[in-house]
Amino acid sequence: MRVRDISDQAAWREFVDCYAPRILNWCQRFGLQESDAADATQQVLLKLVDQMKRFEYDEKQGKFRAWLKTMTRNISVDLHRKWGRRTSTGDNGQNGALLEQIADDEKSPAEELYQAIEIAWKEDLLRIAEARVQLQVQPEAWQIYWMSCREQIPAPAVAEALGQTVSMVYVAKSRVLKMLRGEVQRLDPDD
Repeated sequence: MRVRDISDQAAWREFVDCYAPRILNWCQRFGLQESDAADATQQVLLKLVDQMKRFEYDEKQGKFRAWLKTMTRNISVDLHRKWGRRTSTGDNGQNGALLEQIADDEKSPAEELYQAIEIAWKEDLLRIAEARVQLQVQPEAWQIYWMSCREQIPAPAVAEALGQTVSMVYVAKSRVLKMLRGEVQRLDPDD
């Protein structure tokens, strides 16, 4: 809701940090080349600036991210139609098939779409939170977290590889996880 105030630069910076990579990814999944996807992302963000002035969140109408993805899809389809080319494959004959695929996505069950968006959103949240937390912890603590949680190496093997005790591995892992939970909560308080 802070982004409704166009002059709140900190809110918009945080919003763009969180959502621009997701919008760019959606544009590319909708078949736009990287440079076109970047242009489309800018168009979505510009449209959002205008829309957010009068945006009212209504939980009954669905999640904000679903609305944002729909807006992104519509802009991507408009660009495909406007340009009549530039699919990610570079094949002009693929354009009609791509537009059909995007239209088919619209016909997918709402729950399937919601789950895909939620999974992608949570992956992005974790990636952003990890980047922030990594800057706040000692390199060895980060390595313990990465090996034990992301690479799923058992604690005794992590301890042996890093010359630490197993209990130290558990303590460091626990501290980093607690910081990650806090960072995710700051990024998405509603989740």
